[in-house]
Amino acid sequence: MSKRSSALAALDDDEAYAPESVARSAPRPAKAPRKSAVKASTSTSKTTTTFAPSPVSPLLAYTPEDLADLPFYEVIEHFIELQSAYRRLESEKTSATASGSGSGATRSSMDEKEVEAMAKVFAKVMQSGITSQMKWQPSCRHKGKRFTCNGVVPNAQVFYKLFNLQEEKKVWKQKKIPLADFEKITGGLWASIRHGSLSVTSPEVTLKRDPETNGFTVPGLYGL
Repeated sequence: MSKRSSALAALDDDEAYAPESVARSAPRPAKAPRKSAVKASTSTSKTTTTFAPSPVSPLLAYTPEDLADLPFYEVIEHFIELQSAYRRLESEKTSATASGSGSGATRSSMDEKEVEAMAKVFAKVMQSGITSQMKWQPSCRHKGKRFTCNGVVPNAQVFYKLFNLQEEKKVWKQKKIPLADFEKITGGLWASIRHGSLSVTSPEVTLKRDPETNGFTVPGLYGL
């Protein structure tokens, strides 16, 4: 063995079996800082996930034709994103009102274009949600099978625009909408089956509303 090799081997042995005092004085990786950094990173990540605004603007750019080309599950995902964005907006508005003077400056509102675009998105989601429930059942031949469509819109502006209603001073929780008027909102409500098609058979649908959350439910019947 050469002198150089012997020296290296001795050095390795010295490092492997260094006395405790030497081992303590030897520089070691700073584990604690790394751990803290990971914690900070995790904390930052959680904050971003929880509070970062959802990319709603691209969703508002969808036209009814764009939505018609999307798979149903993707439309539902977009719908959920809009709901999440709305809830965040309401939460921020409530916090701002509580911490401020409560003046109208903290109230969130949309311009007419945003309201119209969002109403179109929700109308398309309603159409997809209702037609996807249309499956053949024996009851379709007689009384009809029940469907239910639920949703939450960002504010009263979008709600009234979506259902082509005039805002009223009196708070109401339920209205009847003729089927022809409802299909002007959603588009045709029918689904193909092996020997024909299914469609909404109710002459009118019931619009149930929760004014506090701007949530709504639309039940009805479908059949042959």
